[in-house]
Amino acid sequence: MMAGLQEPTVSHSDVRPLRSRSLSERELLLFLASCLSLDHSGVAIDLLRRRIRANAAFWPQVIAFTNHELLAPTLWVALHEKAVTGDLPEEPAARLRRAHAVNRVRNDRFRSELATVIRCLNEVGIAPVLMKGGGRSLHQPLFRSGGTYPAGP
Repeated sequence: MMAGLQEPTVSHSDVRPLRSRSLSERELLLFLASCLSLDHSGVAIDLLRRRIRANAAFWPQVIAFTNHELLAPTLWVALHEKAVTGDLPEEPAARLRRAHAVNRVRNDRFRSELATVIRCLNEVGIAPVLMKGGGRSLHQPLFRSGGTYPAGP
């Protein structure tokens, strides 16, 4: 964790459904933080399940935001890893699953194109230097579940 940043703390009172027609930006970000959290403890997952069920009406807003911010595939993987995708309403689950599948195909194409470019450069005596994770994509799984960057180093 970076210096000065703290994991948001959440009490069980935060689980109740919100009364407004839409989530405020703060509420939306806090909800997403709990979904994307690296805390896979039973307590955290139980709390997340209750939040998902209590705020089912807000999933269209969550989906719109994660699509806009290109986080939908990452959200799907995070929820899948916590085994809570079955708690999602059907339509949002389908949208996140599809975003992940499309992203996986896209990432597979990137990997294939990268391998082709490297091969072509090597054939003419050029040894490319891959930066920003490009080298990892050929030698180890770069993407969790084929669709998102792994968390951590």
